[in-house]
Amino acid sequence: MSSIRTLLLDDERHALNYLQSICRECPELQIQAALTSPRKAMELILSGAVQLVIMDIEMPELSGMEIASEISRRGLPIGVIFVTGYDQYALEAYQNDAISYLLKPTQTGELARAVEKAMRLVQRTPPQVFIRTFGRFDVFVNQEPIYFSSAKAKELLAFLVDQNGGIATMDTIVSYLWEDRPYDEKVKQLYRKAVSYLNKLLQQQGLTFFVSNRGSCYIKKSEVQCDLFDLYAHRPYAKQSYSGEYMADYSWGEQRIPEIEQYLH
Repeated sequence: MSSIRTLLLDDERHALNYLQSICRECPELQIQAALTSPRKAMELILSGAVQLVIMDIEMPELSGMEIASEISRRGLPIGVIFVTGYDQYALEAYQNDAISYLLKPTQTGELARAVEKAMRLVQRTPPQVFIRTFGRFDVFVNQEPIYFSSAKAKELLAFLVDQNGGIATMDTIVSYLWEDRPYDEKVKQLYRKAVSYLNKLLQQQGLTFFVSNRGSCYIKKSEVQCDLFDLYAHRPYAKQSYSGEYMADYSWGEQRIPEIEQYLH
């Protein structure tokens, strides 16, 4: 039987312990973490580590509704089940795409039915992509890193991420990725080869965020998670993941660091 990676969240320890005990009766659940801190839970959610969050609503720092709203706003393929002692938030919960709204004390049968709905949701969701730019550049699909046998194709993707979703022309890309080569037919062929490889690799993963046109390409920001994009959008969690390095393997990344550091203040 397939399982669903699950995060449990309740700021009250005794309630969290009870939630853990009834979740053990649902073999479909693979508990990744059981937390009392909403902020730590949000970090785990944004890392792409979970597919389902089962949580309370009224909590300090961040409410369960705020977390669900962020998940919904970003279009993350993560299901939400609320387990709460309050019935007045049900309408808002479903407006934020909650799978189920269960009242405490929740029974195992109620939770099992909600988990069944969550499993159907996960089975039809697209792959989840996380792009890391702080430190070394890497791309993760459902938490697993993508291996690039073509270093230039990987650098091409990194450059497009650096462009923040903007269209990059072949001329511009060549001037950065092959800066020591003359701009001739041979270097254009190297560019086309990198584009072709990248298209094929991502399509094999079922990913559609890379778009190539004649003489240009770009990425669709709406289809990926990325620490850089989160920082530009002033997400409070993005600052914590920056340790002073950006695109560490690529010299052209250094010019972006002053701009990044402005967002940290």
